[in-house]
Amino acid sequence: MNADEFYAWLESQSERHELVDGQPLLMAGATIAHDTVVMNASRLIGNQLLGKPCRPRSADIAVKISTHQVRYPDLSVDCGDPAGSAREAGKPTLVIEVESPSTGMVDAVDKLEEYKSLPSMQYILLVSIKRPRVRFYFRNAAGAWDSQVIIGMESQIEMPLIGVMLSLGDMYYDLSFDSAQN
Repeated sequence: MNADEFYAWLESQSERHELVDGQPLLMAGATIAHDTVVMNASRLIGNQLLGKPCRPRSADIAVKISTHQVRYPDLSVDCGDPAGSAREAGKPTLVIEVESPSTGMVDAVDKLEEYKSLPSMQYILLVSIKRPRVRFYFRNAAGAWDSQVIIGMESQIEMPLIGVMLSLGDMYYDLSFDSAQN
């Protein structure tokens, strides 16, 4: 099935799906820790984007990779201007995937490469819920992908192209970790 057929098919579904290689794939639900990170990041990013051209998008807005590949990241930032009835980001610029045991490998391998293939994508965050640790992927000045591992509640992630800075302490607010893991 292609993306348009997939969106039409979704209208009759009660569960969440992604389109992977032309096939609908059921998505797993989230834990409280996962949801806490997503909600904190959404609030932080949304507040920083007020009055700017980019907008945060929830997991209900698709990022179309190709005709037969549609993903729903946990959080994204869209710097395009899609119509209010659109189902997908017009110009996805940032995606955040919060890792879970069931999706960690798919996020870190398959989705990562898919997101990197999008010309508009500038930033990708793969966020751990086991400890304050983020794998941060970004386009460097030459347009090639680079990465850093950001660790610790005092650390920050700067995304100047969209005017956002995330503090890991704020993103992980209301979660606690074993101090040996920090």
